[in-house]
Amino acid sequence: MHADRRSKAYELGVEGFLNFVVENLVNTTHIRCPCVKCGNIRLFGVGIIRDHLYFNGIDQSYKIWTCHGEPWEWPTNASRNLEEDEQYGFSFVSEEVGMNDNDLGNIGFDPYEFNNVIGDGDQPLYAGSSVLLWIVNDFPTYGNLSSCVVKGYKACPICSDDTPSHRLKNGHKICYIGHRKWLPINNPYRRQRADFNGKHEYGTPPEPLNGEEVLHIVENDGDRVCWKKKSKFFDLEYWKYLHVRHVLDVMHIQKNVCDSIIGILLEIPRKNKDGIVAWLDLLNMGVKTDLQPDMDKDVLACLQALGICQEQRRERFVILSMV
Repeated sequence: MHADRRSKAYELGVEGFLNFVVENLVNTTHIRCPCVKCGNIRLFGVGIIRDHLYFNGIDQSYKIWTCHGEPWEWPTNASRNLEEDEQYGFSFVSEEVGMNDNDLGNIGFDPYEFNNVIGDGDQPLYAGSSVLLWIVNDFPTYGNLSSCVVKGYKACPICSDDTPSHRLKNGHKICYIGHRKWLPINNPYRRQRADFNGKHEYGTPPEPLNGEEVLHIVENDGDRVCWKKKSKFFDLEYWKYLHVRHVLDVMHIQKNVCDSIIGILLEIPRKNKDGIVAWLDLLNMGVKTDLQPDMDKDVLACLQALGICQEQRRERFVILSMV
């Protein structure tokens, strides 16, 4: 747990520490938090302690987990006399904080030179003292900035090569019908067939890739599936350690979804997705039999039969205006 808090090694160290605590303590709801701010004084549950270790970091001086079930081992040289303690006292402190003789440099005993060293420690690590945490954008822009494919058969950056895509024969578009795998395993929508693609959904969602895994993929040309090239943001040395690098703008998503729903309900020209092409695709997929067109009738007569009149359009507009 002495690694960088943004790295995978630190994450594994935190989980190993929490597993050790659960196995060795009887009460797992009141555990001393070993983070820098709590210092084994405040009591929390496992979930809050995990968050504190990620946000605050662990107290690096807490090496023997005596507050969490690890037995204390007395040093064998406990019989040293006071003179030896005074002679080697500074060396014990240096070993505890991980210092050596070269860490202090050649500052001598000049107080002004020592003050300059302290002042250098207060300077920011990065020029401008600014850090880019994440980028907010819509999905097409996400593809441009992350160099990820956002259209086609492998358009999902989470599913990658296992993206459940299907090309519509009449609509000439690609649809993605495996979204139910992200629902809880006992959700009733997983067992409904008629309302979706005519099949049950028993799949499990894949684990999203972290920044280090994405960087490894883009640096190896043979492993690329939905990544076009290495993003320029990986030139930032901390970018691969960020858990969230891109955030989708909800405003654009809500606008597109609302436009589609209103266009279907009011049959707005060029906004209505519910046309003869969509009905023919339902017929080819064998789903939504109540919405499939009757091919024995003329196409125009079929459109008129399933369309809505002007009075119905007014009623739906009134209902939408009240929402």
